[in-house]
Amino acid sequence: MEWSAWTYEALPKTILYAALLVIGGTAVSRWMVATLTGPVSELDQALERFGVVASSVALAALLLRVFGHTATVFGAADALHWSNIRVIAIESRWGQAWHLQFIAAVAVMACAFSIRLKRHAGWLLYTIAAFALCAMIPRLGHGATSIGHLLLHILHLVGVSAWLGTLTVIVWLYFRNSQVRDTMAILLQRFSTIALPAAGLTAITGVIAAAIYVESFSNLLTTAYGRTLLIKIGGFVCIMTCGWSNWRRMRTSKAPRPQTLIAELVFTAAVLVITGVLTETEHS
Repeated sequence: MEWSAWTYEALPKTILYAALLVIGGTAVSRWMVATLTGPVSELDQALERFGVVASSVALAALLLRVFGHTATVFGAADALHWSNIRVIAIESRWGQAWHLQFIAAVAVMACAFSIRLKRHAGWLLYTIAAFALCAMIPRLGHGATSIGHLLLHILHLVGVSAWLGTLTVIVWLYFRNSQVRDTMAILLQRFSTIALPAAGLTAITGVIAAAIYVESFSNLLTTAYGRTLLIKIGGFVCIMTCGWSNWRRMRTSKAPRPQTLIAELVFTAAVLVITGVLTETEHS
């Protein structure tokens, strides 16, 4: 992939996927927090801030996507001309799908701000809007080719958000909120009940998508898409290995290793970058 293609298309997608993971992870984490007793109000407020920031980043990434796609079509020098932006964002089929993503992201932000007005109802609406955004994101890219592919990508995003998004939020709060470290340790233990089915959904949908797009085992090694996919799979294996190590420790009432938690976040970030590249890579 050329540097310009990465800058204009893959980079905004990477930022958008990162925001989407945190949005979904925030929703799942909040309902986990809601089942706890003790000093959870601080966590609830922290999650509210997560929702506002992540939805803001998602909106910014979507605006960058318009600029990036305009630059790809018309060139960087003409990407800020309103006439060209109008063609891409308003008149094109690409723009029609982008509108749905933007509306869903605005809804997530509005729901995030509504949480402080009525917390339970606000969080419920936020959760619905988060999954609506998951459903809109694949409408641009490989998932837009058919209803079956679209559903496959939606389920994959839901699984990744519930798994790695929730992990990211919980681990971040674990290190940032020392006053409620015991509560966060409980959340990490409970996370395993969500991580297993979510990781399973991610793996199953990922394998099906790989079989569809790669077509043959030899293409994993002979095509750019296949080789990039192998790197992504390696990243997932590293994340799962770290998670399994922490799960083993927590089963014996030991605290998770901070280094392993950080490694999980690093591998998650790497997978996001690889995914951004992968979505801009031809299947064959």
